[in-house]
Amino acid sequence: MNRVNLLGLVMILVGMLSLSFNLPKAYADSSDCTARGIGVDLSACDFTGTSLSGATLTNAILTSAILNDANFENVNLTGATLEGSSLYKTNFTGANLEGANLYGTIHVGGVTSGGILGVPRALPNGYRLINGYLVGSYANLRHADFKNVNLTGAEFTVVDLTGANLTGANLTGVIWNNTTCPDGSNSDTNGLHACIALPAVAASTPNQCNLSGSHASGCTLIGADLTGKDLNDADFTGIDLHDADLSLGSHRNTNLSNTNLSHANFAYSVLDGTRFTGANLDGANLQNTSLIGISSGGITGTNILLPLAWQLTGGYLVGPSANLSNTQLANADLNHAQLMYAQLTNGNLAGSNLAGSDLRGADVRGTDLDGSNLTGATLMWSNLSWSNLSNANLTGANLSGATLAGANFNGANLTGVDLTDADLTGVIWQNTICPDGTNSDFHGQTCVN
Repeated sequence: MNRVNLLGLVMILVGMLSLSFNLPKAYADSSDCTARGIGVDLSACDFTGTSLSGATLTNAILTSAILNDANFENVNLTGATLEGSSLYKTNFTGANLEGANLYGTIHVGGVTSGGILGVPRALPNGYRLINGYLVGSYANLRHADFKNVNLTGAEFTVVDLTGANLTGANLTGVIWNNTTCPDGSNSDTNGLHACIALPAVAASTPNQCNLSGSHASGCTLIGADLTGKDLNDADFTGIDLHDADLSLGSHRNTNLSNTNLSHANFAYSVLDGTRFTGANLDGANLQNTSLIGISSGGITGTNILLPLAWQLTGGYLVGPSANLSNTQLANADLNHAQLMYAQLTNGNLAGSNLAGSDLRGADVRGTDLDGSNLTGATLMWSNLSWSNLSNANLTGANLSGATLAGANFNGANLTGVDLTDADLTGVIWQNTICPDGTNSDFHGQTCVN
């Protein structure tokens, strides 16, 4: 090849290279984080706090991008790749995620969504797309609309559901763990260990009654729909509420004394501290309710549906943490009753059958248990100070760690009783059968070693 031909070839190559450098770019390279459009490469870009609202990012590459606090509202992410990107508090409300790949995303927490379009190719680990919402641990689902939605097995660990509508939702197998419920309570501490179908907006009250903290006089509440209502501290004394629906609500410290509650529905409500004295509970449903500290007595009715471990005895609702102070249950059958941490102070349980009952942590100070049967009962950590246990049968009972200061064991049978670490200050031992089977009178009127 002569010099002329070689020079011509070089000039042609230079021209081609120059032309290639001046070609328009169809796709932005990864160094251009300001690019928007179809197929742009935004991998590893930092969009912290940035708003891309309404942008078109179809088939975009966002691998390992930082999207913390970013606004992706109404963004078209069809076919986009977000593998390894950080999604802390990212807003995907109204975004189109058809075919998008969110597999392996990190720092997924506080993500806001709703109205999402399309079916993603892959979602963050543990997440599901339900009714247009990204549902998974740490998600922000405030005011989400899940009415009549199937949420079976949904993961709500540390999820914020404040104001969300769960009315009619299928909540079978839902994982509740430190969840903020629609009413603002926490699933771990609200007494239900769940956020069972608390609606976003409470049903209207018949006659527009002002019920919170006031007496409901003049209200027509027969068959009323009070589902999900907050009736804390309300006074319904003497009101007719038969066939009313009070399920899924918060009714703490409510006064239901002498109220007609026949066939009323309280399922899944919190009734802590509520007074049921003299109420008619015929056919009422109290299943799956929280009844901590409730007081009762004089209750009438049959076929009452109660939570597990609860029973109706002698007109009293008897169960764990019940307030049974000053109760009159002499000669009552409380065999194997569950009375853990119940308040039983100054009551009359003389002659009652408490065999096998669980009274651990119960406050039984000053109560008359004369002649009662406490065989095999669990009374560990209970307070029996100044209680009358004369002639009681406590054979095989567990009183370890109990406070027995001033208790009267005159004529009682304590054979096989565990008194480990019990406070026996001032106990009256007289003709008492001691744990070892001997008589206290043979040991200087004491069973203390």
